[in-house]
This record gives sequence, C-alpha cells and structure tokens, in this order.
Amino acid sequence: GLFELGSKWLGHLPGGLGVATIGACAIFAAISGSSVATAVTIGSMAIPEMLRRGYARDTVLGAVAAGGTLGILIPPSIPMILYGSITDESVGKLFLSGVVPGALLTLLFILYLVFRCRNMERQEAASWQERIRVLRENLWGLLLPVLVVGGIYTGLFTPTEAAAIG
Repeated sequence: GLFELGSKWLGHLPGGLGVATIGACAIFAAISGSSVATAVTIGSMAIPEMLRRGYARDTVLGAVAAGGTLGILIPPSIPMILYGSITDESVGKLFLSGVVPGALLTLLFILYLVFRCRNMERQEAASWQERIRVLRENLWGLLLPVLVVGGIYTGLFTPTEAAAIG
C-alpha cells in the first residue's frame, strides 16, 4: 500500500527506501494518529526490505523509529485528542499546531536519509505508468487524512466521529 507508493515515487532518490519509509510513516500517522501503530505497520514491511537491499541496520531501525514518532505530531493525533479533552483545550487548534512541525520534521528526516545514503546504489526509477497505477490504488488512503482533519475543522463531525469515519 503506502510503502509501495513511496517506493515507486521516491525510490530512485539516494536512500530511496528510507525516504519511502518516512513518507509512508507520515501518511499512516495521519490516518492512525498513533506512533506505535505507525512504527509497527510500516516497520513490518520496511525493515526486512531495507535490510535485504543492503541498508545498514542502524539506518533502517532509525528510519522506522523516527518515522513512527510522527504519529503523535501529525493530526489526528490520539495524544492531542486526549490532551485536549483532559485540559479543555481545542482539539482543532491542537491539530493545527501539529501540521507545520509534522511536515517540517518529515522533511528533515527525509533530507537526513538522503544525505546519509548518498553513496549507496540507487534503485531504478519507476515508470510513470507504474507510479500512476500505485497512486490510483492508494488514492483513498491518501485522501483519508484530508477527510478526517477537514471534517473536524469544518465542523462536519467531532474528533471521535472522525476516528470512526477513518
């Protein structure tokens, strides 16, 4: 799913599978809202594949661990929902406060992996047909964060209802 999407679109970059792992973690974090679920789900696919392709073990595990942390920052973050309900803070404002730092951290993780893996052999770039095919297959997964967060901000549903819709 998301890991294949990242691999097809970003795999040709230095450290392409690591970059795909971070991208998949960011998208899955925006779907699940959980760091643990993100690390386990993406890691179960990414770790064996990256090790098989010759990535250093510390790089592989670091990429999954770092990408997993995005789950508490990128909306709809479960810890933000809990914090907002406990402290009577606006969950919508908390979500807004996590968007820019989450995107910035994702970009920094990607730049680090590109730099760290600059001397590794690169994967061949996927054809545009392959990229479009995998994009179509994952379109609903990519639109889910927009639907969930957009629905909360527009007032169509509460954070709890958004979780059920997701």
